Amino acid sequence: MEQQDGRMAFVTGANGFIGSHLVDELLQQGWRVRVLVRETSDLTWLPLDRIELIRGSLRDGACLTRCVDGVAAVFHVAGAYRAPSLEAYRQVNVEPTRMILEALVQRAEAAGQARADAHFVFVSSFAAAGPSRDGKPMTEEAPRRPVSDYGRSKAEAEEVTLSFADRVPVTVVRPPGVYGPRDRNFLVVFRQASKGIVPRIGRADRMASLIFARDFAQGLILAATRASTEGQVYFMANETLTSNVDLVNDIADVLGVRVRRVLVPMFVFDVLAWITRWQKRLTGKVGFLNEDRIATMRQRFWVASVEKMKRDLEWSPPTPLREGLETTAKWYREQGWI
Repeated sequence: MEQQDGRMAFVTGANGFIGSHLVDELLQQGWRVRVLVRETSDLTWLPLDRIELIRGSLRDGACLTRCVDGVAAVFHVAGAYRAPSLEAYRQVNVEPTRMILEALVQRAEAAGQARADAHFVFVSSFAAAGPSRDGKPMTEEAPRRPVSDYGRSKAEAEEVTLSFADRVPVTVVRPPGVYGPRDRNFLVVFRQASKGIVPRIGRADRMASLIFARDFAQGLILAATRASTEGQVYFMANETLTSNVDLVNDIADVLGVRVRRVLVPMFVFDVLAWITRWQKRLTGKVGFLNEDRIATMRQRFWVASVEKMKRDLEWSPPTPLREGLETTAKWYREQGWI
């Protein structure tokens, strides 16, 4: 990858799964990296001796002004995946997005510039677009039809981001399923497969777009360094689509195990949705299996077209699924996660 001659990048959500891989890739390419973390953040995956660490809040305007000072790119990765309501999602996924963009505008105005020179890359989600209703890969031009509150909040954050396009160079990137070392979502499937039993949701096959974490980090950096991406929205994924059956088969093969699939009828999810809804009302807490996750799991097709990404970035994710799964399984085993 092209070296960036020590330019500064500001990364939110840097201590998380995607954010930490992005930090690694930025450093590998020669960027200087500034990150914002909470006082209580787990910093396990961050190379603290190689980055500038700022402790604070995404809701603190003064802190954000300091964070964006002198940066060439902002990667806004932070966000909430679980929240008790749409309004709670907005407070984490929408408002901080607006505040970072406002900080960039204020910085530009203070320098006497009509437009900020730092490129803002918003890491959205496939959930903002909603599933493909007919099984055909969805394009960026398709209307947004999110099926979850998480997706609705990400869609609103996309709109906020694009509304600043005349004042800030902005790009929206929608990842599909991102997997790789440090990830705990796909870990669930690896653990199920390692035990020999994997649930199958309904009888119909399900299809999804996927991308390896390191590849996604590379794509984000390309999105921040190409003028052609300004004001644009991109799906970023491998071109090859993956079925739920093939994914489980590949994981089982990588692990060297045989698995048995247990059919979970779709009506079970109606019951689970009802239970989790009442659990949230009674306790105020949102569990791992919640209404949003169930709404997402019920959909058959989370498949995206990557033609726009390939054209504008002149790039495709280089890691084949099998290689990515092998790397992930090896890392899980080294960490004692499986």
